[in-house]
Amino acid sequence: MQISRWSSPASATMCSPDSSIEHCTKGSDASMHRSLYPSSLFAGVQEDDVEAIPWDGSYGAKIEEFIVPFSQLSDHHGMKSLTDLIKIYGFAFVSGIDPTVAGAGQIADKIAYVRQTMYGGLWDVSPNMAMADTAYTNCELQPHTDGCYFSDPPGLQIITIMEHEGTGGQSTLVDGLKVVRELESKNPESFSYLKKTNIPFQYFDDDHVMRSSRTIFELDSKNRLVRFSYNNDDRGPIHLQDPTEMSKFYTSIRDLLSHIKNPANMIQYQLPPGTAMITDNWRVMHGRKGFTGKRRLGGCYINREDWISRRLMTLRKVAGDS
Repeated sequence: MQISRWSSPASATMCSPDSSIEHCTKGSDASMHRSLYPSSLFAGVQEDDVEAIPWDGSYGAKIEEFIVPFSQLSDHHGMKSLTDLIKIYGFAFVSGIDPTVAGAGQIADKIAYVRQTMYGGLWDVSPNMAMADTAYTNCELQPHTDGCYFSDPPGLQIITIMEHEGTGGQSTLVDGLKVVRELESKNPESFSYLKKTNIPFQYFDDDHVMRSSRTIFELDSKNRLVRFSYNNDDRGPIHLQDPTEMSKFYTSIRDLLSHIKNPANMIQYQLPPGTAMITDNWRVMHGRKGFTGKRRLGGCYINREDWISRRLMTLRKVAGDS
């Protein structure tokens, strides 16, 4: 069976699974060109209709529900469990990995591959004041997303604690989606301002000067969050000539930070060796409490398009099992 619909300049109609698709184009001389495609050609197109759910600090009591054993990631049903958590909540944990820097890479290899940046691929982080980065201190790090100064911020971040002989150092998580929704409802003027204003971010050391400018959050046509990127410590100088505009800028940033730093919005979790934390770096902010003693952290990044590809391929495989 074939069904086609004629219009100008072109259209196509999908029919039942055993039907074909006829695509018709009207030329400038009124002639018609017909192309016939089997519907099976489009059977592999996979949609992902799962909606993101905003969360607050109360989810800290549910951490066990967000842990997926590494052994399950070789199976596409286990990978679906992991990517479901990341897609819906923006974070997940993987247990049962090697408590080494390679452990993070093992997870990355299951999902896609390790992204290379100026930091390398896999990184080994411990306090080192010679490094031009607050991550290499033992101070508290406020919740933030990574790579705001990159033109393409990392999609996923994987962090694992290799060792810690001391106190403190709890990992913190804050949902950028929750922050944006609170800003929209409680500070609508600041929401509107930040929605349209590009904010500069920068990083520089002896070998690099990295700069990028973007809005802190981006929404799609249905008001759904596409991306949230913010690190107050990496914010660059902004040049605003109008004093009124400068006042709007600082008021909006202050309102934003009031939601980011609100303890009610923050999960705290003592990440144990052998368990990795994965965050959607286009949504969820991570940080850590200050700590004492020796602490080594391993980790890596994955590109956004690559983990989304794994997600869609996994959904296709699971659908094929049903």
